[in-house]
Order: sequence, then C-alpha cells, then structure tokens
Amino acid sequence: MTYKLFVTGKLKESYLKDAVDDYLNRLNHYRTVELIELPDFKDPKNASKKDLEKLKEKEEDAFLKQYKAGPIILFDETGKTLDSTQFSTWLSDLETRNTQDLNFVIGGSNGHAATLKQKADYRLSFSKMTFPHGLFRAIALEQMYRAMKIRFNETYHK
Repeated sequence: MTYKLFVTGKLKESYLKDAVDDYLNRLNHYRTVELIELPDFKDPKNASKKDLEKLKEKEEDAFLKQYKAGPIILFDETGKTLDSTQFSTWLSDLETRNTQDLNFVIGGSNGHAATLKQKADYRLSFSKMTFPHGLFRAIALEQMYRAMKIRFNETYHK
C-alpha cells in the first residue's frame, strides 16, 4: 500500500523542503509515500467568486488526471478533527479495510472544488487555523509519521 500525497505547487523555501524530505524519509520505513506536485493555478487579478470556483475545478481536474484508485482523503477545514492517537487508529483501520493506495489531497489556497468534496471518501481537518501550504505538507507528513510510531508502540509520541 502506498500513501500518495497530492499537493498544489512546488516548494520554494529550502527549510520546508528539508522538513518534507526528512518526514518522507522517516515515513518510508513504514510505508511507501509518494509526493505528487500538481500545477499551481494563480488567482486572476480581481477574481470573482465564479473565477475562483473555475480555478478550484482546474485544480480538481489536475488531481483527477493523476488519481488512479483508492480512497480520497481531503485535508479540509470543515473535515473531521482527530487527535494524533485517533488519527493513528483511524489510519490503521483504513488500511485494514483497503488494499488500494490512500490518496491524501491538500488543496490550493482557495480550498477544494465542491465536486471534489462530494467525491471524497473522507475529509480531515488538523485545525481550524489556516497554514501556509508548504508548512502544511510538513505537518501532514509529520502526523502520518507520528501515527506510525503510535501504531507500532515506538517512542516519539508523548
């Protein structure tokens, strides 16, 4: 089973790249993890609500072109909130019920298209707060790593 993390755009900051690479390396001891960078569509100047919806639909199309099979898990501010231990249990249960890859999706700065939210199997929120996308990549990977450490009863989580 592979964890696929779909993200919008490329990281520019070296310290974030280092953090993401570190957690990818740590996680790969437990699961194969693929980071799939999707195109970053820029907001048009003076974008209307309709323009932003079209932008989110373009991001959805870019994801669906790369998506093959398996549960779609959106990181979304309106999703279910779990603590780290609950996330570990949830992830373990999800793996037990599925043989296909798990597809985690971090949307663009405007969020996810309504149609993608409907297609998603799960929506998770790590916080009501807003995070920069590059930092959230590192946070998501760190929580996946923490979930593995909790599952296998290894020291890391306190």
